[in-house]
This record gives sequence, C-alpha cells and structure tokens, in this order.
Amino acid sequence: MPQKRSHEDRDPSRFLSAIAGEKAARVSLFVKPGAKKTQVMNSEELKEGGARSIDVQIAAPPRDGEVGLVFSSGFSPAAQANEAVVEFVAELCGLKRKDVQIIAGHKSRDKVCRVEFGDDTLNEETLKRKILINMLEFC
Repeated sequence: MPQKRSHEDRDPSRFLSAIAGEKAARVSLFVKPGAKKTQVMNSEELKEGGARSIDVQIAAPPRDGEVGLVFSSGFSPAAQANEAVVEFVAELCGLKRKDVQIIAGHKSRDKVCRVEFGDDTLNEETLKRKILINMLEFC
C-alpha cells in the first residue's frame, strides 16, 4: 500500500517559478481527486508565501468517469482528474485552457503544470497575484 505524502515530503521550491528564457512558469500542485467540490485547501499558506504547492481538491474522479465540473466560466464536461486539474489551473490563472499543460505527475497527486504567459504584460509576479486573487473563488 503506497504511503500518503505530507507537506514535508514535497519539493522545497516555491509553488510558482518562472521558466528561464521563456514566457512561461511552473505551478506545483498537490491534488486530491474525488472531492465534492473543487477548492484550494491551503489558501492561508499561499497568502503568507510559505506554500510549496497549491493544495487542491478536485471534483472529478481519479479515473475516467461521468462527473463534470462547474466553473465561473460555465459547465465543463471534463471528467478525468488530470483534465480537471488543467481546467482548474487555467481558471485560477485567468488564462485559456490551451495555455496550461501538465508536464510532470500525470499519475501522481504531486503535479507540475506549465503555464504560458501569452503576452508581455504577464510575468511571474503578476501571475502570482492573479492566482492569489482568483483562488478566493475556490476557498
């Protein structure tokens, strides 16, 4: 039986880091699928700046299923947890779904998403502010 991971077991880097030489960033997440509601679980830690990842409960099963998600932008029929994670991160960052992809942790609760900035007005600091503002919707 696999052991559950705790906050102390995670990578000590920040939850958000710019990718050098690119208009993109990495967002670290700890995902708990199968929740009743999609929500951020460590909002206070994120606000204080001590979070190593965004801890999120996702209202989608860990495997294929029939459950959909409802975001402020409307209904999404995505059922699989990874697809729901991509949609959640896009919504959290205020970006389109095509600007987000999972680059590590496809079969793990620890995931890393790549977020494309898209324009010159968005950078690591402004993206972090957007995340902190938008996460209030998911608390």
